[in-house]
Amino acid sequence: MKPAFWFIPVVLLALGRQFPRQDRAFTVAELLSWAPELGAPKTVRSACQTLQRNGLLERAPDALPTGLRKPTNPQTWRLTADGRIACRSAVQEAGRLTRIASLKATKKRQIGSTLYGRLWNLLRNRQQLTAEEAVATLADAGDDTTSLQGSVSRYLLGWQTSLPEHIQVSARRVNGFKRYVLVKDFGPTPPPAKPEQREAAAQ
Repeated sequence: MKPAFWFIPVVLLALGRQFPRQDRAFTVAELLSWAPELGAPKTVRSACQTLQRNGLLERAPDALPTGLRKPTNPQTWRLTADGRIACRSAVQEAGRLTRIASLKATKKRQIGSTLYGRLWNLLRNRQQLTAEEAVATLADAGDDTTSLQGSVSRYLLGWQTSLPEHIQVSARRVNGFKRYVLVKDFGPTPPPAKPEQREAAAQ
């Protein structure tokens, strides 16, 4: 179920994009074409009436009185001064949210392509993992496996140290290596490896 007045930000964003500098009178049909997610003329009219009550829209001066409108001369609306300010704010907020989403997507791609991200994905898939097993899976031809194993061991130990309620060490070792067990998964984003990093990420 959609929240009450869900259409207000939709209308403000549509009008803000349509009239970035100068506005003019518009009809219900035009607004519906700019914001098709409103769905139906009835919803558009309701939205316009709600915005009028809140001082963001006004009936256009050239509109005919209620009851005298004809199909060729439909009711028109236009933004008030407060409405123009609200539209600019809606456009700015939409841009901010788009930038945040883009940054998150970029960060996710970057993390997923690193050793840090690939190791976390491997641990999530297998649930149990040693540094030796991880290196055997993640190493590419020509990699310095000794250095890689050292990095893997540090990441696994860091995760287990900072998140003992999520990652634990098995009582038995495998080929002399600690086996880390993921007992509680919390998504595709790798956790910070050090306690101080975890605290900073939570702020």
